[in-house]
Amino acid sequence: MASATSASSKAPGTESEACGHRHPGHVGATHTYNWDEFRQFLDSQGSLWHSAVLGAPASAAPNTIFELAPTAAEAGRAIAFRPRLDAYYDTAAHKIVMLFDLPGFEKKDISVEVTDHAIIISGTRDRLNDKVLYGEKSRELIKERAFGHFCRKFQLPTNAVEDAVTAAMTGGVLEITVETREEEASHTKKKIQIA
Repeated sequence: MASATSASSKAPGTESEACGHRHPGHVGATHTYNWDEFRQFLDSQGSLWHSAVLGAPASAAPNTIFELAPTAAEAGRAIAFRPRLDAYYDTAAHKIVMLFDLPGFEKKDISVEVTDHAIIISGTRDRLNDKVLYGEKSRELIKERAFGHFCRKFQLPTNAVEDAVTAAMTGGVLEITVETREEEASHTKKKIQIA
């Protein structure tokens, strides 16, 4: 009971005994995170958690991929969001298929590059000026669409054919295909044109 009294007597913005962190405006209480904040946190961590916690392999096994953290040079600038991805291995065609949701993006805004046996997908969509579009007196009610820069990097499997990577953009979905072969393929650097 004494600790509850001392926590409630602290001034706003001071350390809360409930969690040990500073929460401005909260007196003796913890911050409750909503699902969107939690999802954004997980998205911002990328596969760093997967490799650290789950012990991801140093290189992708045949016919698989795994995500890497892009270097600052590869990202080019601050990353604002991560587009959603579905990836499959087509056993009949012997290829990896990656589908990225990129609504509102155009081909010219996206870069796909293969280097050091990895594929890097990046792009930028500038935020729209709401005041110009909807008038000076407009105000935001809900703002969920992603703007800014993204960059995602994936280790390719040892049997990926880097000269046979293709990309196409249809209906806001970027589809990348990576052919694979039985034996280990050579490593090259190549800029992929989006069809």
